[in-house]
Amino acid sequence: MIKLNKYLLIFLFGIVLILKVSGQDSTQVLWEKANALYTTEEYQKAIIAYEQILGTGQESAKLYFNLGNAYYKAGDFNNAILNYERAKLLAPQDEDIEFNLRMANQFVVTGIEELPQPFFIR
Repeated sequence: MIKLNKYLLIFLFGIVLILKVSGQDSTQVLWEKANALYTTEEYQKAIIAYEQILGTGQESAKLYFNLGNAYYKAGDFNNAILNYERAKLLAPQDEDIEFNLRMANQFVVTGIEELPQPFFIR
């Protein structure tokens, strides 16, 4: 009876290991696909692929940085900034993240100043 349980545990451990490795392989394939889409300027599709990677529970500064770049290229500066900030939390000393964050912030309008009234209305 003890040997049966030992073999069962080894079998279950093997299955878990195989599932974990295959999950990493699929994430790697998805990563390469997302990067290829970005390279071919298909930014919306790249965004979807990067978001799918996040959906698997993977998280890294590089992933958020690339997602921020895709949003930036797609013209969605708010989501670009959000993802650059997430990347910065994971890699606070990365100069590329800081540079891209500054670039994206230039496109955000934080306030509109009222123009002075013409002399004839004052």
